[in-house]
Amino acid sequence: LGLPGSNVEARFLYHEIFEDELYSRHGIDIQDGDTVLDVGANIGMFSTWLLRKFPNLKLLAFEPVPPIFQAMQANLEALKLADSGNVQLFPCGLSNALQQIRRCFPMTSLKKLPLQLTQ
Repeated sequence: LGLPGSNVEARFLYHEIFEDELYSRHGIDIQDGDTVLDVGANIGMFSTWLLRKFPNLKLLAFEPVPPIFQAMQANLEALKLADSGNVQLFPCGLSNALQQIRRCFPMTSLKKLPLQLTQ
Protein backbone atom coordinates (compact mmCIF):
# COMPACT_ATOMS: atom_id res chain seq x y z
CA LEU A 1 0.00 0.00 0.00
CA GLY A 2 1.46 3.32 -0.93
CA LEU A 3 0.77 6.86 -1.96
CA PRO A 4 2.83 9.31 -3.98
CA GLY A 5 5.58 10.77 -1.90
CA SER A 6 5.21 9.05 1.43
CA ASN A 7 4.49 5.70 3.02
CA VAL A 8 3.80 7.65 6.20
CA GLU A 9 0.94 9.38 4.39
CA ALA A 10 -0.35 6.04 3.11
CA ARG A 11 -0.34 4.52 6.59
CA PHE A 12 -2.05 7.59 8.02
CA LEU A 13 -4.83 7.50 5.39
CA TYR A 14 -5.25 3.74 5.73
CA HIS A 15 -5.63 4.08 9.49
CA GLU A 16 -8.01 7.03 9.11
CA ILE A 17 -10.23 5.37 6.47
CA PHE A 18 -10.16 1.63 7.24
CA GLU A 19 -9.41 1.36 10.95
CA ASP A 20 -10.95 4.47 12.50
CA GLU A 21 -13.63 4.85 9.80
CA LEU A 22 -13.41 8.62 10.24
CA TYR A 23 -15.13 9.21 6.91
CA SER A 24 -18.36 7.75 8.30
CA ARG A 25 -18.54 9.98 11.36
CA HIS A 26 -19.83 13.47 12.05
CA GLY A 27 -23.29 13.00 10.59
CA ILE A 28 -22.24 11.36 7.34
CA ASP A 29 -24.76 8.63 6.70
CA ILE A 30 -24.16 6.32 3.74
CA GLN A 31 -26.58 3.51 3.00
CA ASP A 32 -26.14 0.57 0.65
CA GLY A 33 -27.61 1.64 -2.70
CA ASP A 34 -26.69 5.34 -2.30
CA THR A 35 -24.73 7.24 -4.95
CA VAL A 36 -21.40 8.66 -3.76
CA LEU A 37 -18.97 10.96 -5.56
CA ASP A 38 -15.34 10.46 -4.54
CA VAL A 39 -13.80 13.72 -5.75
CA GLY A 40 -10.03 13.71 -5.67
CA ALA A 41 -10.12 9.93 -5.33
CA ASN A 42 -6.33 9.58 -5.37
CA ILE A 43 -5.35 5.88 -5.56
CA GLY A 44 -8.82 4.75 -4.47
CA MET A 45 -8.56 4.08 -0.73
CA PHE A 46 -11.89 5.68 0.18
CA SER A 47 -13.52 4.14 -2.91
CA THR A 48 -12.21 0.73 -1.83
CA TRP A 49 -13.59 1.17 1.69
CA LEU A 50 -16.98 2.26 0.31
CA LEU A 51 -17.31 -0.60 -2.16
CA ARG A 52 -16.32 -3.23 0.40
CA LYS A 53 -18.73 -1.89 3.00
CA PHE A 54 -21.63 -1.16 0.62
CA PRO A 55 -21.65 -3.65 -2.29
CA ASN A 56 -24.75 -2.07 -3.92
CA LEU A 57 -23.37 1.46 -3.80
CA LYS A 58 -23.16 3.52 -6.99
CA LEU A 59 -19.72 5.16 -7.06
CA LEU A 60 -18.45 7.96 -9.28
CA ALA A 61 -14.73 8.53 -8.63
CA PHE A 62 -12.83 11.53 -10.03
CA GLU A 63 -9.04 11.88 -10.16
CA PRO A 64 -7.45 14.46 -12.48
CA VAL A 65 -3.76 13.44 -12.28
CA PRO A 66 -3.23 10.82 -15.03
CA PRO A 67 -0.70 8.51 -13.30
CA ILE A 68 -2.67 8.61 -10.04
CA PHE A 69 -5.92 7.95 -11.94
CA GLN A 70 -4.24 4.93 -13.58
CA ALA A 71 -3.13 3.66 -10.15
CA MET A 72 -6.68 4.05 -8.80
CA GLN A 73 -8.09 2.21 -11.80
CA ALA A 74 -5.52 -0.60 -11.43
CA ASN A 75 -6.20 -0.87 -7.70
CA LEU A 76 -9.97 -1.14 -8.07
CA GLU A 77 -9.60 -3.65 -10.91
CA ALA A 78 -7.07 -5.76 -8.98
CA LEU A 79 -9.41 -5.89 -6.00
CA LYS A 80 -12.33 -6.81 -8.32
CA LEU A 81 -14.22 -3.68 -7.25
CA ALA A 82 -14.45 -1.98 -10.65
CA ASP A 83 -16.25 -4.89 -12.33
CA SER A 84 -19.75 -3.88 -11.35
CA GLY A 85 -21.84 -1.54 -13.47
CA ASN A 86 -22.19 0.59 -10.34
CA VAL A 87 -18.64 1.99 -10.57
CA GLN A 88 -17.60 4.79 -12.90
CA LEU A 89 -14.09 6.27 -12.90
CA PHE A 90 -13.38 9.68 -14.42
CA PRO A 91 -9.89 11.00 -15.30
CA CYS A 92 -10.79 14.60 -14.47
CA GLY A 93 -11.54 16.98 -11.66
CA LEU A 94 -14.78 18.81 -10.91
CA SER A 95 -15.43 22.54 -11.10
CA ASN A 96 -18.28 25.00 -11.13
CA ALA A 97 -17.21 26.11 -14.65
CA LEU A 98 -16.35 24.36 -17.89
CA GLN A 99 -12.63 24.94 -18.10
CA GLN A 100 -9.30 23.31 -18.61
CA ILE A 101 -6.50 24.18 -16.21
CA ARG A 102 -2.85 23.38 -16.24
CA ARG A 103 -1.40 22.00 -13.02
CA CYS A 104 2.19 21.22 -12.17
CA PHE A 105 2.96 18.26 -9.93
CA PRO A 106 6.52 17.62 -8.72
CA MET A 107 7.85 14.43 -10.29
CA THR A 108 9.21 13.37 -6.90
CA SER A 109 5.65 12.84 -5.73
CA LEU A 110 4.77 10.71 -8.76
CA LYS A 111 7.92 8.63 -9.24
CA LYS A 112 6.72 5.71 -7.10
CA LEU A 113 3.72 4.96 -9.33
CA PRO A 114 2.03 2.63 -10.05
CA LEU A 115 0.90 2.10 -6.51
CA GLN A 116 -1.30 -0.74 -5.43
CA LEU A 117 -3.57 -1.49 -2.53
CA THR A 118 -3.34 -4.94 -1.05
CA GLN A 119 -6.31 -7.17 -0.38
